[in-house]
Amino acid sequence: MNERMRRLFVALWPSDQLRHDIEHETRSAAHHSGGRVIPSRNFHITLAFLGSLPEPRVLDAITCVASTKVAPFELTLGSLSWWERQELLCVEPSSGADVLNELAVSLQNTLRSEGFALERRAFRPHLTLARDVRRDHAFKPIRQLQWQVHRMELVESKNADTGSIYTILPT
Repeated sequence: MNERMRRLFVALWPSDQLRHDIEHETRSAAHHSGGRVIPSRNFHITLAFLGSLPEPRVLDAITCVASTKVAPFELTLGSLSWWERQELLCVEPSSGADVLNELAVSLQNTLRSEGFALERRAFRPHLTLARDVRRDHAFKPIRQLQWQVHRMELVESKNADTGSIYTILPT
């Protein structure tokens, strides 16, 4: 019998207003990057990628996310960068990354203690703007964008003809 699998990750999810502001500030850079522009509805910062999980493990993931406390903090997005090896155009935090790193480590430790297999590479906070970016550009600096972080979300990813569709799961 085939068990239903769900592809999940945990992320910081910007408000509608912040997604609009990010898109406004980065639209030109994303379009001129030559890459595949990510729609603003999919903007997020991944804290932990869980991969494809059998349905019974989804409740375990929900419990881990709910039990990891998020002390409110401010994150400032303001640094465009090209990740050559990954072929990504990203916006990275210009401040608040230390608190974000602590949150990611805490969450990842909780998930690992419950038997979730996570990537071992170091966490590098970013919000992807475009994929398949094959060369660097002289991007103009962007306005610093303030993000009041209060919570993280468990998100399901489904593939569609139009690209990835993300759904926030209740925790």
